[in-house]
Amino acid sequence: MKTPVPTKKIRATARKTPEPATAAREPQQARSIQTKKAICEATEREIERTGLDKLTTKRIAQAAGVSVGGLYEHFPNKEAIVAEITIRWLNQNREMIDSLSPVLTGCGDLMRYIENLNSAVLKIYMDQPGIGALIRALQSMPSLQPILAEHDAHVTKTIAKAICSLLPNVDRKKAGIAAKTILIISHELLCEIVLRDRANAKLFQHQLRILQHALTTQLILENG
Repeated sequence: MKTPVPTKKIRATARKTPEPATAAREPQQARSIQTKKAICEATEREIERTGLDKLTTKRIAQAAGVSVGGLYEHFPNKEAIVAEITIRWLNQNREMIDSLSPVLTGCGDLMRYIENLNSAVLKIYMDQPGIGALIRALQSMPSLQPILAEHDAHVTKTIAKAICSLLPNVDRKKAGIAAKTILIISHELLCEIVLRDRANAKLFQHQLRILQHALTTQLILENG
């Protein structure tokens, strides 16, 4: 009689369920966003400190606390970083102007609406480090021209809509021209204040109010 051979118990090894790919990506994406932010903020500080002409990727990397190679993982060159900062600044302007719409704020007076715009936009210009370099970039970098054109068109349309909502009898074409005029004179005088003559900021602001007051008064009279 044969002795039965003991059977080997085979232990089933449970396979670990692989974590979703997104679980690994999420921290990487968060780190990437933080690194890009650090690079942009360091670039702003360097522009403010030494100007755009002396800006180098090496200086930016040192200020941001990353390696030059790490910087190049996010941006191909310093121009791309300046473009990123400039676009963010334009978006900040745009969001602020959108938020001041009379439909959202309940403002019922055109002059007060324009005054609110002036105060908010001036703060954004004054608070932005290296604002002069960003404005020069907007004027000189071909890649930014379509973005600037779209931004200006949106802002003009937003201000024109505000004028029409507050003065419903005003001709829409005139409202659009008035909005564009407000955008142009505001930008030019704000550049004068921020870039060249901060000492006379209050005087320029006063002159800007006079110009805008004359413009809005004409629109109010036409509205009837």
